[in-house]
Amino acid sequence: MFGQTAAEYSWRNVPIGAGGYITGMRIHPMAPHHKYYRTDVGGAYRRDDNQDRLVQLFDFGTEFENYYSVAGITFD
Repeated sequence: MFGQTAAEYSWRNVPIGAGGYITGMRIHPMAPHHKYYRTDVGGAYRRDDNQDRLVQLFDFGTEFENYYSVAGITFD
């Protein structure tokens, strides 16, 4: 008779690449390692060089998912 065995597993989000375009990029004039991007889907992101990934700046959840986008990025 065969039995089932359970294996330990660590559940995590899966990074999905591609699927959209970066439509604009700004590099901070006083801090060139600060880079910001706007995309055709998903809004605005900043580059995290330490983790080698983009971090989403806006996350409104599913309530407003069809009502926001980023037209431009500028510095204050």
